[in-house]
Amino acid sequence: VEEAYKRSDDIWVVGHSLGSVLAWLAIRNSSVKINRFLTLGSPLERLARVGYIPKIYKPKCVERWDNVWGLFDRVTYALWQGMLSGRVQGAWNHMCFTRHDLRDYLHSRAVQRVLRA
Repeated sequence: VEEAYKRSDDIWVVGHSLGSVLAWLAIRNSSVKINRFLTLGSPLERLARVGYIPKIYKPKCVERWDNVWGLFDRVTYALWQGMLSGRVQGAWNHMCFTRHDLRDYLHSRAVQRVLRA
């Protein structure tokens, strides 16, 4: 992230599935300003609920966090539930009709709306 910051003023961090967990863990204590954090098919809430990772929150360095979850994706439903219950704070939540496949997420209307926002 710090190397990208040296080359650009506009930084996006995107993670799918376990990649979204690794991305969140990498940036949660970062001081580098991240314009957009986009998680697709993320198991963050599920892993936090069972104690594998700390409580989920929007990192201070992130200007906007968009989470896209699939109605038919068993991995992501828990993050959506966490956001509704207040256990996950600070993310914009977008639903699409997809399973867990990254290609399905990238072609979804929800992701297209996020990219245009």
